[in-house]
Amino acid sequence: MAARAAEMARRAGAKAVTLAGTGPALIAFADRDHRKIATVMELAFENSGVQSRSWVLPLDTQGVV
Repeated sequence: MAARAAEMARRAGAKAVTLAGTGPALIAFADRDHRKIATVMELAFENSGVQSRSWVLPLDTQGVV
C-alpha cells in the first residue's frame, strides 16, 4: 500500500518519496502541486483500506536564526 501511495505521488509531481522515520509515515518532496500530491497519496491509502491524513508544510530556508 505504501508503494502504491509513493508511486501515485511521483506521478502527481513529487520529486522524491520515502519512508519517514521507521514508518508507517511517508514524506514527499516537491517544488509545486503540494496539495494535489497529498490528495493522491491519501486516496491511494484509502483505496487500500487504510485511513490516512496529510500535512503540507513550508520549507525552512533560513535555519536557526
